[in-house]
Amino acid sequence: MQASNYNPVDNFMTSDKWNRLSFLKLLSFLLIMIFHLDNSFYGVFSHYIPFFQKYGGYLGNYTFFILSGFCMDYSYKHKLINNHYTFKQFLIPKLLKIYPVYFLSLFFYVCVLGPSSINMKKEILSFLMISSGWVDDIYPDNTVAWFFCVILLLYIIYYFICFLQSNTIVNIYTPIFVILIFAGYALYSLNLSFPFMYVHDGEGLLYFSLGVCLSHFMKTQTSKALKIIGYLGLFILLMYSILCVKYDVDTVSGDTALICGVMISTIIIVWFLNTNTLAWFWKKLAPLGSISMEMCLLHLPINHIFYNMHTSLKNNVIIWLALYMIVLIFLSFICHFISEKIRYIILKQIS
Repeated sequence: MQASNYNPVDNFMTSDKWNRLSFLKLLSFLLIMIFHLDNSFYGVFSHYIPFFQKYGGYLGNYTFFILSGFCMDYSYKHKLINNHYTFKQFLIPKLLKIYPVYFLSLFFYVCVLGPSSINMKKEILSFLMISSGWVDDIYPDNTVAWFFCVILLLYIIYYFICFLQSNTIVNIYTPIFVILIFAGYALYSLNLSFPFMYVHDGEGLLYFSLGVCLSHFMKTQTSKALKIIGYLGLFILLMYSILCVKYDVDTVSGDTALICGVMISTIIIVWFLNTNTLAWFWKKLAPLGSISMEMCLLHLPINHIFYNMHTSLKNNVIIWLALYMIVLIFLSFICHFISEKIRYIILKQIS
């Protein structure tokens, strides 16, 4: 078994940087929300921020996958390679973090749709968290839940890559994830319909692996190099945004997806520069970032309720949107609190 020594450079993450990371999670959710809710709020997003309304869903998903890979590499790489966690110890806490709110969001739609509209195969696969990217590629009733089906699969893949590395003398960890970037790109582009080879698998592999490699890259570069790369990425994103709006790009193809992923990666680098800049701001927003998963899973069910309400408040879209956000944030904090309690109790029982 290979003994992988802990690298001191891994300590590059400060509390301010974690706060920035939390803000990026919040920003990713807001992009997804803008993409989904434009019709419910009378086109306010497409009118004022058309680029983000049109492409926000893609950018939000890409960023979530990249951040997941980034955090996985930073938090678990050495622990898993050194066999500090069994498969059960690694996966169960993650399932307990996701599943309570995931289950609640799906159960809401089962109740709303009623027995006559239920597709039994879809519901079973959805509640098992294997409806998208596994043996089939079906959107759950709460469509954003597909992401969590794929991320569960990526967690399992990540564990077994670390397991292989722990039993291998040569370094295979980084090369495997570089290969997976291109494998994900191929799956994303080819649009196959085979188990574990769907477009969603390609999207997840591409960006999750990019996040893993980004974490490794950032731990080995000087702050000056990161600064140059980061601001170059911001400039490219700005130019790309202008071109997308000007030429009305309708689809996100494999090539465009890869470009977006690289740009998002370089933008993430920018957030890790000058750690004292606006530190108080990131710290204030960090709690909202901590409930980004809950907001992502709940924003469509809550929107369903708001959309079907009959009230004069809808005449003022700003007030209606503000009320929606207040309810969403409040319920997300409650669900986060309850799910953490459930997670703590279960982990205590099985430890």
